[in-house]
Parts: sequence; structure tokens; C-alpha cells
Amino acid sequence: MQLAFIGPDMTGKSNIAEALSSKLSVPVFKNSGEWKTKLESPDYFLNLLRYGGPFLMDFIRQTSAPVILDRFYPCESIYAQAFNRETDDEVIDWMDESFAEAGGKFVLCVRKNFTGLVDDQYPDSLPTPVLQKLDKLYREFASRTKCDILVLETDDQNLNKQLKEIIVFLDGGA
Repeated sequence: MQLAFIGPDMTGKSNIAEALSSKLSVPVFKNSGEWKTKLESPDYFLNLLRYGGPFLMDFIRQTSAPVILDRFYPCESIYAQAFNRETDDEVIDWMDESFAEAGGKFVLCVRKNFTGLVDDQYPDSLPTPVLQKLDKLYREFASRTKCDILVLETDDQNLNKQLKEIIVFLDGGA
């Protein structure tokens, strides 16, 4: 199982990924380098996509190691669009094809309402209108990815219900 949680900030991705990890005994991988750089450092994210992405995909393909990814290549594409950063669509397309071939799946965490939410890491950079823009861009990605994807509404914050939906999706029921 190779599963990646994607979606705008403040949708519960990390909490849900950790809970699923505990339930399935599958490790979560989250790039901690994201927090050691500044959000406005475009070279880090672009280089990570171009060099780290293919390395990680090669690892996934060769080992078939079960993993839950907290964010993955779609996030680079979406945030680059939202913040007008340079990205590499050719690498994004290759990663999507490769992840699909490896059986990778996505859980896209979304909300119907972002009003009043304040991002814990970047409160000034991610006000409600930006979170709404990210949500729209992620939903557009969901319609074009080659990977199986579950769009998971997280407004209710019902972790048990969310985990059940994900398990059904992983078992092929969604």
C-alpha cells in the first residue's frame, strides 16, 4: 500500500494519516525539510520535486514498501500555482504516471468551509481566500490524476468515520 494524503492546509491530513498509521501499522513519511525552509523559498520545493521526487518514486517501485505519505508531488504543483512559483509540469506528469503504475492512491482531504480557520504554521500566508483557492486547485487535480483518489470531506472532524471511509477505499470499495 502506497497512500498519499494531499489537500489544503487545515483539512486534517496529518492527524488522519497518523491515526490510519496506528490502525494499519504502516509508517507515515512527512518531509520535515518543509518546516526548515521558508515558504517563499521556491528553489527548495522545485529541487525537491525534480531530484527528490524521482528518488522517492524509485524507492517505492523497487521496494513496494507500504507507506503513508503526508503530502506528495501534487502539493508542489498546487502550491506553485497558488503562490506563482516555478514548477516542473513534466516531472509532475511523470510522477503521476509512475505513482499510478505503482498502485499509489490519494486521499484528498477537503473542507466545504474554511471560514475562520488560521493556519498554525503560516497564518499570514494562508488566509481563508488562499485556502479556498488551494481547495479549488486540489479538486481540479483530482479530476486529472491517473491515480485512484478518495475525496474526503473533513469538516465534521469525525476521525472514526473518516478512517472507515479510507479503509473501504483501500479495500477497493470507493
